[in-house]
Amino acid sequence: MNMKKTLNWMLMAAMTMGLSLNFAACSSDDDDEKENDGTEAPESTDPYERDTEAAGACYNILSLLSVVGDELPNNWKTATFDVLEGKVLDESTPFVRSIVVNDLAEAVDYYNSLTNRNITTGTATDSWKVDGVGTMEYTAVNTSACFATIDCNIKQLPKLTQIRMVPASVVNLNAAFDGEPYYRMGDVVKDKDNTYWICVRQCYSPDENDISHWLSFQIITATPTNLVTKTPNGLQTQKFLNNLGNQRPAMRYGAQLMAALARTNEFVAKYPNGVISEDKGLGGLSPDAMPNNELQQVSQAWEQLGIWDLVKPADMSVAQFKAAFSNVLTFAYNKSMLKSNTLEQPYVRYSDPANFFTAEPTYETATANMASTSIDMSTYVNEGTGTFSSLGSSALVVRHKNGFNLTGAAAKALSPTAPINSVTTVFRFAEQ
Repeated sequence: MNMKKTLNWMLMAAMTMGLSLNFAACSSDDDDEKENDGTEAPESTDPYERDTEAAGACYNILSLLSVVGDELPNNWKTATFDVLEGKVLDESTPFVRSIVVNDLAEAVDYYNSLTNRNITTGTATDSWKVDGVGTMEYTAVNTSACFATIDCNIKQLPKLTQIRMVPASVVNLNAAFDGEPYYRMGDVVKDKDNTYWICVRQCYSPDENDISHWLSFQIITATPTNLVTKTPNGLQTQKFLNNLGNQRPAMRYGAQLMAALARTNEFVAKYPNGVISEDKGLGGLSPDAMPNNELQQVSQAWEQLGIWDLVKPADMSVAQFKAAFSNVLTFAYNKSMLKSNTLEQPYVRYSDPANFFTAEPTYETATANMASTSIDMSTYVNEGTGTFSSLGSSALVVRHKNGFNLTGAAAKALSPTAPINSVTTVFRFAEQ
């Protein structure tokens, strides 16, 4: 073979080898792409990122100010919602809404409910921010016309720029509604999941309140979204709470009402005119909203009609449930957050049963290391007891919905003087 032929042969061999290597490389890349294109990977357990801090913050805000179900919609990051809470008092500023509260303390509670912050009445200003949701800026005003303002820039609520926390006197020219409220405190309804809800704050026009508030001590559904089981990668299995609602004033009103129903004679003896704090009675409303004689009638009806047995947690006896409101009381609420290796569960503790929980409660967060601990909140849901050490061995799980969230899609048509069509009335004082 001459030199020219030898060189041609070597060149051809090199080209053939290069093509083979290139083909092999392309095949390998194709295989990698196939492995990473999601067609063979395990399905994500949170495809819409509902377990994130941003999702929890968004749900919390929407459950108070707008209408949202037990779970955010799939497109929650880009969806926008109408604001239903509060009143527009000046049509020239339609994105500014006023919410009636009794005092600065209740204004603070409302801001803390929106943000999961724990500021006090001594806080002059506070800022909150969550990426993907927005910002809130709290300012204490504490004048006769306004207790506090909350400047809002929430992506999902573009038609809200400010919340003004005001006394009822500011909106007296805009009466809440005409007629008698359909539901009263102590009324009970049942939703489509056979969960019982107790009215803990009724609509009441003299106090400029046209939104009712409801608590449930139950999670009863075949496919629960409020009690979730997950095993985070490399960690212990957790059964945790989700989207229970977070309205601190309503939870406090609920604790007081339940204690009054459980110990009615004691309540009437201690508060003979129905005033439990300054000039307010149950539900943070004027005592005339539920005078003591009507409280006694509701209490008797609950006993005679077996209402206690309907509204209690599934595996607690009536005696155990009623006894909970005679002692230091703990509510687990809102949702558990899974952050790195830590599970966080907010709770509130009411420490003055002798005074029917009128003292300021304390808000804390129980934590557990998921690498070494498996938390099961279902025992608290059903029995009122559990082994979450930093929460305590006794706690009731409580859910909150306001009237328009209990109503759902038809919330804009909700009237304080009409029934909520999405639920079944179980007990209504006006019908007795």
